Amino acid sequence: MKQFNILCKCFMGFEETLKAEMEKLGVRKCEILRRAVKGHCSAEQLIAINYQLRTALSVQVLIKEFSISSTEDFYTKAFNIPWEEYFHENKSFKIDNTVFSTFFNNSGFASLKLKDAVVDRFKKTKGFRPNVNLLKPDVFIHLTIQENRVIIGFNTSGDPLFKRGYRQKSSEAPINETLAASLLMTSSWDQKSSISNPMCGSGTIGIEAALIALNKAPNINRRSFGYENLDFLEIKPEQIEAVKNKILSEEIENEDFVVFCHDIDSEMIYATQLNASNAGVLSSFRAKKADFFNEKVKNKAKFIFINPPYDERMEIDEPEEFYEDMGSRLKQGYGGTKTYIITTFEDVYKCIGLRAQEKLQTTNGALKAFYFGLEIFDGNMKEYKTNNA
Repeated sequence: MKQFNILCKCFMGFEETLKAEMEKLGVRKCEILRRAVKGHCSAEQLIAINYQLRTALSVQVLIKEFSISSTEDFYTKAFNIPWEEYFHENKSFKIDNTVFSTFFNNSGFASLKLKDAVVDRFKKTKGFRPNVNLLKPDVFIHLTIQENRVIIGFNTSGDPLFKRGYRQKSSEAPINETLAASLLMTSSWDQKSSISNPMCGSGTIGIEAALIALNKAPNINRRSFGYENLDFLEIKPEQIEAVKNKILSEEIENEDFVVFCHDIDSEMIYATQLNASNAGVLSSFRAKKADFFNEKVKNKAKFIFINPPYDERMEIDEPEEFYEDMGSRLKQGYGGTKTYIITTFEDVYKCIGLRAQEKLQTTNGALKAFYFGLEIFDGNMKEYKTNNA
């Protein structure tokens, strides 16, 4: 059985989580890199992980790895790759990159040099060059440079895997779907117990939790993948259909699982219900308009996940006061729970008045973000400070 070297990209801080997920799905020889994990898999596994991986942003098939000593050395080695054996000159292409190298101060320059190498190679071997299409390319090439180490591959996912297809309506600052799944899978949540999602926005965290609890592949309804334009992979339509049917047969029922979510904005409750319906998980949702700080919502879950508005969906003039109020509210209504918060405010746990049992730094869009896991005790903040002075 033909095997492929693959590279799966992820958010910073979740490499171990992605590695564990890949290994669970049968990927072998997994190796952690910066914001990525390498591995080996078959064609059927390649199809399956594009449907099933929750914490990956893309899945690449690697075609070349080499070291470089200069930008010209990079061009020469890229030119020597037999590109004409991987895709036809009538296919358009696009280059994405992840560059951390002193050889390239500008990542765009690295992509430009690779584009020149690809085009020049086709001109020499075929007498005709493929076109670049930045919007809807047939072929996605990905370039990774970590100092002098170069990895080149084809993105078999096509569009990023966080584009699940269920988000029809969103908040002003929705959390990335892959990031939401990564937060859930990195936490101590058992992936089957009900969760509570205050400040739910358009419902992304709750939807990803439901997909996990019901074992629904996040991209099972995607219409196309990048591997469909890569003839050298020799993937046949009947293989795709067989893998998809097997994945669908593994979905489970979990009538005990519920997402309890609420938001102060009724439009967000509507968005949550609409998006959950699109994802096929609406029956697991109990959505209600409520103000987290002022309305007493009885908590019915042991695991709480909160994505505050980051001063984008709602203005936060005094973040310290905001999180002190959050801490008081959590202790009043969420005692005895494990609560997870993703925020741009690094000192959130100090304001809440608890030591973070789990802490991870990542990104949410262009923002640096911090992910905290807190054990919420029964009592109030004043008592906590007195007892821990």
